[in-house]
Order: sequence, then C-alpha cells, then structure tokens
Amino acid sequence: MNINNIINKYDEYINNLHFHSSIQILDNERIVIESCKSINIVSENEIRLNLVKNILTIVGLNLKMCNYNKSGIIINGIIHSLSFEEYGRKEK
Repeated sequence: MNINNIINKYDEYINNLHFHSSIQILDNERIVIESCKSINIVSENEIRLNLVKNILTIVGLNLKMCNYNKSGIIINGIIHSLSFEEYGRKEK
C-alpha cells in the first residue's frame, strides 16, 4: 500500500467519525453547531453552512461568527429562521 492510499483511507476514516451535526439554539441570539464541514456564505443577514448531512441556512440580523474550529462554530445575532436543505436538492 503506498502513502497516497494510506492518506486517502485516513481522510475517509476521519470524515466518517461524525455522522450527525449537533445544533444548540440559545433563545434567538446564539447558535452552537458541532461538526460543521465548511462555510458557504457569510453576511450580516445570512450564514450558510455545510453540515454532515445537510446545508443549514441561518437568516437574521447582525449575524456574526464568533468561533470556528475543528469542533464547531458559534453564531451570535438576532436569529429569525433556520432552514435545512439536503445535498443535491434545490428548494423550490
């Protein structure tokens, strides 16, 4: 087995450790999300995140990402709505 195969298998193993994302909502002012894969859109009124199984869109006012690291992300602001979209599907 060459080094590239080992690296690919390790990456696949790490990516499969998290099967779900965890979301904690504190009133309408803070969201704590664990297992966020990547960030798509960041603006004052919208944040769009790739989670393990879905895409999460957060809409609100004065949205700010306070912390983003391997374990998750914290978003503060006045949260109006959350919506989920499955990968590969577009909302109508």
